[in-house]
Amino acid sequence: MDECFRILNQQSQYIRLTRETPREGWLPYLNTQLMMSNGVVHVKWYRKESSKNIIVHASSAHPAAVKRAVVRNMIKTAIGVSSGEAERQESLKQASNILRSNGYQARAKRIKTSHATSSTKSRAGKLPLCLPFITDKISNAIRQCLVRAQLDDDVVLVNIPNDNIKRQLVRNRLYDRTCISENCVVCPYGKAGGLRKNGSHL
Repeated sequence: MDECFRILNQQSQYIRLTRETPREGWLPYLNTQLMMSNGVVHVKWYRKESSKNIIVHASSAHPAAVKRAVVRNMIKTAIGVSSGEAERQESLKQASNILRSNGYQARAKRIKTSHATSSTKSRAGKLPLCLPFITDKISNAIRQCLVRAQLDDDVVLVNIPNDNIKRQLVRNRLYDRTCISENCVVCPYGKAGGLRKNGSHL
């Protein structure tokens, strides 16, 4: 195999093919490491060396729900890809180290999904109160106000994320002007460079 890659890499100075090689019997494959032992494939979670293990920091201004999702998905992945108990414990240890390095105090255990399901059901049938997200403290204060006003059974707070750099810089310049027609979202008339000249308002 090494000779095959050597010949292929000699074909052009602009193309270089690489491949993963086993380390201590473990072969990296995507986000896992594989090892064959006595005809049994052992699998554990793997993070490439190029990965800086940088995730959403625990002290960032992101909503708490986003941080919980980061922790839940990382631990869920570490557990899901592992083939045995020993590999699972090693994967959870690696995930816990990454979480602690980013300010989280997480315990390596399986995340239950029953809470998310019940939370989704509890929102059904309620009127959404859509407000821009500022901080978790302000969001909690608004929820407490809804409880004191006895509106928590009828209204649910929905935080609207703040505009990021992409939303501020990337926009469709073709349709940034509104049409004088009522309830027109995308107007096919009078726009230079439009894909169509005739059509109905959307």
